[in-house]
Amino acid sequence: MEKILEILKSRKSVRDFSDEAISDEILKKIFEATITAPSSFNCQSWNFIYANKHENPELFDKIICNLSEFNQSWAKASQTLIIAFANFKKLTDNDPRYAWYNTALAVENLIIAAQVFEISSHQMNGFYKDKIINNFNVPEYLEPISVIALGYAKTTGNLPLDIFKMETEIKSQKSIEMFFTNKEF
Repeated sequence: MEKILEILKSRKSVRDFSDEAISDEILKKIFEATITAPSSFNCQSWNFIYANKHENPELFDKIICNLSEFNQSWAKASQTLIIAFANFKKLTDNDPRYAWYNTALAVENLIIAAQVFEISSHQMNGFYKDKIINNFNVPEYLEPISVIALGYAKTTGNLPLDIFKMETEIKSQKSIEMFFTNKEF
């Protein structure tokens, strides 16, 4: 249990990455952990598109072009980009909340599995949903819900100054009492 807590506490959203590629073997292990996430009625209502910068630069750049300008400015330094999609076709009922929730659980597995291999991650909601849908020929039963950058963290000094300041400021975790109560609201 202590090892799991240590991994969870060591995770942070990183924007500065080294040039070291993530091996296919490690990515496969991360993806295996991703799809073991719990899901409503085991429907596994998720899909992913991924691109490694050095193995598939065209797809990597295509993902970058669908991010907000702010996220483009730093995400291009990551080694792997992943688009997470909620899949409504796999649902046992038509409530989209289950697909979003299930996909979020799978993304959490992905991020924690990456952290086990000392690979940092950063989830982004700053992307153009309609552009992704059009540019990637996304079927109507899929909805992009997040883009995740993966890479080995390293302070390179290549970030724009405002992002570098954000990256290096000390952030603290809020207290448990702010989120959990044993009383009614």
